[in-house]
Amino acid sequence: MSNDLAISNVSYKPSAPPVYKNTPYIVLLAPTEPKSKSNTKFITTGKLDIVPGFIQVRGFFVELEDQEINSNYNDIISSVDKEKIVEIYFPNHRVISIRSLIYKAVR
Repeated sequence: MSNDLAISNVSYKPSAPPVYKNTPYIVLLAPTEPKSKSNTKFITTGKLDIVPGFIQVRGFFVELEDQEINSNYNDIISSVDKEKIVEIYFPNHRVISIRSLIYKAVR
């Protein structure tokens, strides 16, 4: 009599969001002109580093509404022209908010 035990393979593939090497963020910036009322939006595609007095980011500027960015950020990032991607330092006083585009709050 054999003491072998047969174990079958169990396949489980959880549904998870895509894995990003660098998390995409949207950076909301205060206007540079005092009379301008619209904020500038910047989507990061690479690193986001916080250095004294500045944030260093790689990405591109967008002029889309928040709802459109939140629902289509994968398509927006993949379809952007590579010449529009820049690495830039923003001074802290211009940064209003930095928000992750991946995180979805459970409601």
